[in-house]
Amino acid sequence: MPATKKRRAPMWARLCVVLGAILTILPASALVGAYAIADRYDRNISRSSDLLPSGQPSHRPVTGPLNILVIGVDNSGNDRSYQGVYGSRADTIMLFHLPRSMDRGYAVSFPRDSYVTIPPQKGKWDGGKNKINAAVAYGGPQLLVKTIQKLSGLTIDHVVIVDFKALHTVTDAVGGVDVYVEKAVVDGRTHYKFPAGWNHLDGKLAEVYVRQRYGLTEGDFDRVKRQQQFLHALLKKATDTGVLTNPAKLDALLTAGTASIQVDSGLPVKDLAFQLRDVRPSGVKFVTLPFAGYVHSEFGIANRVDTDKAQQLFSAIKTETIDAYLKKYPPNDVTKGR
Repeated sequence: MPATKKRRAPMWARLCVVLGAILTILPASALVGAYAIADRYDRNISRSSDLLPSGQPSHRPVTGPLNILVIGVDNSGNDRSYQGVYGSRADTIMLFHLPRSMDRGYAVSFPRDSYVTIPPQKGKWDGGKNKINAAVAYGGPQLLVKTIQKLSGLTIDHVVIVDFKALHTVTDAVGGVDVYVEKAVVDGRTHYKFPAGWNHLDGKLAEVYVRQRYGLTEGDFDRVKRQQQFLHALLKKATDTGVLTNPAKLDALLTAGTASIQVDSGLPVKDLAFQLRDVRPSGVKFVTLPFAGYVHSEFGIANRVDTDKAQQLFSAIKTETIDAYLKKYPPNDVTKGR
């Protein structure tokens, strides 16, 4: 360990990947320049006033606690407006909670087949039970926000939408990511075989890895674990290698990440990135919405939410006692995947 203090740059990219399907936490600004130079990346981000429910304010000081909903979508076109989110279904739904101290983070994954109550959407949905990702199809991000707020009793402060194509460029920008697979498995969609042991993922394989569910023992649950594992590995790769000290690589990483996300118009990304400057990989814990088996619904087999444990989790987030909750229900092991 050198005697001089290590330059950590723990902010800009860090936000882009903790708030994305890149969703990691990549440190940055100090190495790219000062606070002002982050304006270039800030302008690269698309903003929309249609992500939060109508009448719900999003402009507020950048202080904790904050709840940020991240939605991963496949927007294969070039439309930066992400209107294609409407009528589609999200492969990734994560709620990032930042406590009052803003020195750590908690990511709660909502498997897409979670069977929950979705509020009505005029002309499209009468309201009632359905798989959670149907909310995006019926009413876009706004209806998904309403659904999660109804389920959790929490207020969603901000929304981030991440295009899966960002996985390609961001993963390649850090030189690929290594993930550990417990046993060999074949992706039912692409027929690619992930051998047991360490797998090196380039951008293309990263997308296959995080989106696979067919062929996995626990289906959607294993996919959620893979997504969390990948994000942790991406964060660790960016912080443990020379990416953050190489201006060219860092610039490519930040450019790729910021060009592929959309945020609500009230989210001050640059300011939030600075607030998160001291968060380290070990300071981010990953959990999954608790479940109690399956339910046969008119929409197919869905995941039955464990109401009691889920409410304990949401209450812990609301009361800032989530660390006590995680002692009772340990967070996910993000060092390996199925």
